[in-house]
Amino acid sequence: MFLEEFMASEVIEKLRIEIERANGHEVLVKGIINSSTGIIEELEILARGHSAAAPAITNTFGPATVLIHNHPSGRLVPSDADLRVASLVGNRGAGFLIIDNFVQEGYMVVEPYLPKERQRLKASEILQFFEPGGELSRGLSKYEYRPQQLEMVKTILFAFNNRRHLLVEAGTGTGKSMAYLVPAIFWAVKNNEKVVISTNTINLQEQLFFKDIPLLEKTLTPLLPREFKAVLVKGRRNYVCLRKLNFINQGHEDLKEEEKEVLREINYLVFKEDIGSKSEFPFQPDSELWDKIAAEAETCLRSKCPHYRGCFLQMARRKAAGADILIVNHHLLFADLSVRREKGDSEVAVLPRYKHLILDEAHNLEHVATEYLGCQLTRYSFLHYLQFIYNKKGKNREQGLLLGIRGSLSKANLSKEQKYEALRLIDIEIVPLFLKVQELGHHFFNQVADFAKAHQNNGENKLRLTKETIANPEWKNGVYPAADNLIGALNQLGQKMKILYEELTDLSEEDVPDYESLLVELEGRITQLQRILRTLEFIIGQEDEKFVYWVEVFYRKKKELFCTLQAAPLEIAKEIKEQIIEPLDTVIFTSATLTVQGSFEYIRRSLGLYDERVDDLMVGSPFNYREQALVAVVKDISAPNMTTYSKEVQNHLLELLEMMKGRTLVLFTSYRMLNNFYQALKEPLLEKGIKIYKQGEDSRLQIIKNFKEGERGVIFGTSSFWEGVDIQGDDLSCVVIMKLPFQVPSDPIVEAKVEKLEREGLNPFINFMLPNAVIKFKQGFGRLVRSKEDKGVVIVFDPRIYTKSYGRIFLKSLPENTKINIDSFDKISKRVKEFII
Repeated sequence: MFLEEFMASEVIEKLRIEIERANGHEVLVKGIINSSTGIIEELEILARGHSAAAPAITNTFGPATVLIHNHPSGRLVPSDADLRVASLVGNRGAGFLIIDNFVQEGYMVVEPYLPKERQRLKASEILQFFEPGGELSRGLSKYEYRPQQLEMVKTILFAFNNRRHLLVEAGTGTGKSMAYLVPAIFWAVKNNEKVVISTNTINLQEQLFFKDIPLLEKTLTPLLPREFKAVLVKGRRNYVCLRKLNFINQGHEDLKEEEKEVLREINYLVFKEDIGSKSEFPFQPDSELWDKIAAEAETCLRSKCPHYRGCFLQMARRKAAGADILIVNHHLLFADLSVRREKGDSEVAVLPRYKHLILDEAHNLEHVATEYLGCQLTRYSFLHYLQFIYNKKGKNREQGLLLGIRGSLSKANLSKEQKYEALRLIDIEIVPLFLKVQELGHHFFNQVADFAKAHQNNGENKLRLTKETIANPEWKNGVYPAADNLIGALNQLGQKMKILYEELTDLSEEDVPDYESLLVELEGRITQLQRILRTLEFIIGQEDEKFVYWVEVFYRKKKELFCTLQAAPLEIAKEIKEQIIEPLDTVIFTSATLTVQGSFEYIRRSLGLYDERVDDLMVGSPFNYREQALVAVVKDISAPNMTTYSKEVQNHLLELLEMMKGRTLVLFTSYRMLNNFYQALKEPLLEKGIKIYKQGEDSRLQIIKNFKEGERGVIFGTSSFWEGVDIQGDDLSCVVIMKLPFQVPSDPIVEAKVEKLEREGLNPFINFMLPNAVIKFKQGFGRLVRSKEDKGVVIVFDPRIYTKSYGRIFLKSLPENTKINIDSFDKISKRVKEFII
């Protein structure tokens, strides 16, 4: 591109002079754009370097600015370092431009964001939608006026109009989804700016897209200057890659009979029904087969692909690009942020650019962010990767990418001499190296598994890797040499694959069948290999003291070894600040459970939300908890750590479930305890006509469906059942909380965070363990009352809630006016009968 198009002539001249003064070395410059003309009219010289680099000063960049630096070589291609800096300034709305030393040509890596005049939202116009007699009341058969909802709407409007962020706890029944959807839609339509809405659970995602959005399309559209468009955004791997599917259809993969049958069904859905999204299939394909046909960033040909126009992923991206409201989940959101952090606003980014974000179920954000900002390497993913490249299944049975390259070369319109080097590389160097890497990989993961099993505490699958752990002679003399050998072989393999790639690039596209596909596939696999190497070196070397490292080892069914190495950051505040708070205009963090005893301090500290732009609001629930809910704490039982606890509680629970005739959700804090209680109570309850729906026996959605349709059912659940379960009416009249939901102290992340807080002079129990448990307790309580007609009891089988001083914090965090009864089980049983039976 020619720089005269968007740079004032005096700016060009000034840049030339500065580069000359720096003796032709790299110069880092801030360009300031005139928003009305779109032209760079001012410069600020920030730093000078040498012929290959200059210091990256990025903290002053924002919208309508461009980071400009020259490449003395004249090669205007961004380096990895360039891309990292481009991502950083790009997320703040700034552009990133590489120029030559003559200031004649440039390459815009990231386009700058130019703010335009914003259409402020009028509270009077939007609030009337929610008022009695407004469009919402006419569109909803069970409309209820909720003052709490209006208070939330007003505060969100203020945040949008003033580029502010907001923490808002909205009690169950507030109607929080409508409270943020309506302002978001108004803003998106009036300002032509996208708003991303992210949830943690599929349940809420589907409620927003299939229930709330259709209602607003009918009721809100008449108030808007144009119709709004909303899309449900799915991850890349949810879509079929047509190029890969056609490749398999041509017989390039050796499939089992059952895989061939599934493939026939997939072909029918794709080519006859025009369905290319796995989530829309009437069945779920086996993961091994899906891996062979799923879309991937590394192996995507993009616009060069012969199937580009009909590509399901690209069609979905085009829909997202034209939408006003994008509904995603937290995992997809952070996957997108991870890509942008590495590669900026590139073609592989999942979402189009946006400046407004709403995070529902925000109490889960720290957990999801920690997962995505960490890294892991599993035995399965490692061996699976190798099989993609080369898989020898018998004497004369080979498959994988190398076989595909070899096959295409054998059919190529080339002389023997032209093919020779590539075929020699494959057969003489790369295949033997692959077999060596496979053998070393098995040995390494077996060493890790043996070490972990020897040092894990009884019954625990995870082993934290501390400096003391890896100083152990068994690690130093067993695991470490195995890792070192594997890393060395992987480096050799990567180098040989790069040489093969270079050999192939010297050939002609016209002469080699499937040339472009094989080339991009090989390039993608080289990228994946580099990622595997980085992860392995990072974890084995424990390169960053701000991370916690661990291994997890257990055996699945059929005695299959599951072994994974993981690393996760101890703090995510810096990333949240740099990738969400600073670059975005407005972020709404909302949930029914963000506070502890009425304070947002825990969530602020966890996510680093101390920026002066972050406001907070707490609105209560419209439900009458005094009349609708009873919390009963059983006090005449042993403490949970006593051996007599389980037997006592099993007897009480059996009596309670019989009295309730099922209709109960029992929440456990561990799978082990859940399984023990299931084995003890399954038969006695069946004799009384009560069926237990146990987590793990079916999908969560199916369990809830079966529970609703059955007459006398009980759900035994842990982890995910503490939240996102919405069962209204008489189907659910009782929630049992077995133990206060404290995290396992020996979990590597928990243990490391506790140590970090102790080093900082803070009490880890008060500042971390307790608030985390309180928020989960509130989530469990919230499963009971889901509408104004609901009525029920929450039974707590943990006497610590009244014997320990911290117990009152749990009770004080419940909704105002909730009835709390602490008594013997017999008296509680009578009270429950009086209250709901």
